[in-house]
Amino acid sequence: MIPQSAIDHYVDNLGKPNAKYATLTTAKQMLPADLQQFSENYANLTIPALIIWSSDDEIVPLAIGERLHENLPNSEMVVFKDVGHAIQEEKPSLLLPYLQQFLDTETRHPVRGSK
Repeated sequence: MIPQSAIDHYVDNLGKPNAKYATLTTAKQMLPADLQQFSENYANLTIPALIIWSSDDEIVPLAIGERLHENLPNSEMVVFKDVGHAIQEEKPSLLLPYLQQFLDTETRHPVRGSK
């Protein structure tokens, strides 16, 4: 799935000074202490959001993405098949058209109050 060259790159970077500490610190901060309250604020977000997910993601289940989509009032969700957790690494050519369309649309129709 993920090209070996990308895996090698990540592994090489983990050998750098403090890289393991940085990775672990980042992982520990992924879930906020007030996750429930944090999640309840999603409904107040009005900016456009593009949610990219895979039905075959073995790290974060599709149900999580669907819940996020339901709770973000101005979101669009694209679900890919036959890719894992990192579509941007595994099959970037599948992802790019969706990103480009989303960005083009938002550039033509910016959110009120934004630049």
